[in-house]
Amino acid sequence: MARYLIEWTIDYEGDGGPEEAARWAWEVMHRPHSIANCFTIIDEQGEQTKIDLQEIDETAACAGQ
Repeated sequence: MARYLIEWTIDYEGDGGPEEAARWAWEVMHRPHSIANCFTIIDEQGEQTKIDLQEIDETAACAGQ
């Protein structure tokens, strides 16, 4: 079974501390039509892969037409 570390990164600049920043990021991720779709996937050997799910989905949708 494969194991991966999955990272999503966003910059936060605002009032409050770490919890407020985390809550803001959580809210951004769950907005309708959110663009929180780019991830860095790190495998057990430390190899990193950038994945843009919106790009993948749009390419698949175009191919199906």
